[in-house]
Amino acid sequence: MANKKRDSKNTRENPSYPEMDKVTIYLKMGCHFIDTGEPELAMDAFTRSIELDPGNARAYDLRAIAYGNNYEWDESIADCNRTINIEPEYEGGYNNRGLAFYKLERFDEAMEDYNRAIELAPRVAIFYNNRGLVHFWKGNYENAISDYNMALKIAGKTDPVMQDLHSQRGEAYASLGMYKKAIADFDRALEIAPCDITAYAYRLWTIEITRDYQ
Repeated sequence: MANKKRDSKNTRENPSYPEMDKVTIYLKMGCHFIDTGEPELAMDAFTRSIELDPGNARAYDLRAIAYGNNYEWDESIADCNRTINIEPEYEGGYNNRGLAFYKLERFDEAMEDYNRAIELAPRVAIFYNNRGLVHFWKGNYENAISDYNMALKIAGKTDPVMQDLHSQRGEAYASLGMYKKAIADFDRALEIAPCDITAYAYRLWTIEITRDYQ
C-alpha cells in the first residue's frame, strides 16, 4: 500500500511529464485503483489530478465514485456538486449524486437527480435501474417495474445490470402479490448468475408464500 503511494508521488514530481500528461496519468491510475478495490488510493490519484487541473469535471466525477466506494457519501455529493457546477449537462454527475442520496435514504433528492440524468441521457439502462430502486423503496412498485422494464429493453444481453434487473423486478412483482412473475424473474436472474444467493433466497421465500395461499 505504501509503495503504491510513493509511486504516485514520484510520477507527479517527475519533470519529464508535461502537466496535462500528468493529469491523464493520475486519472488512469485512479481508475485502476477503483477497479482493484482500493478507493483511498484512487482518491489520492484523482486529488493529484485536480491539483493540476482544477477545472476538470471528470476528475471530480471520478473522485465522487471513489468516495462512494469508500462509503463517504457526503464527500461524494460534494464532488458531484463540483462536477455539475463545471458541466451542468453531464448526466453522470446527476446519476452519481443520485446514488449518494439513495444510500443516505434521501429518496426525493435521489429521484430528482435520476430524473435529470434520464432527461439528459434517455438511453442509459443503469439510470432507469437506479430510479427503479428509489421507486421500490418509496413503495411505488408499479413505477419500479416500469423503470426495470425500460432498463431491460435498453440493456444488452451481456450488460452486467441484467442480473440485478431481473432480481429487483422479481422483488417488485412479489411485493404486488404477482408471485408467478416474481418466480420467473428470479429464475432468469439465476440463469444469468447461478450463484446469486439473494435471488435464490427471494425465490424460495416467494415459493413458500404461494404455498401458503394454495
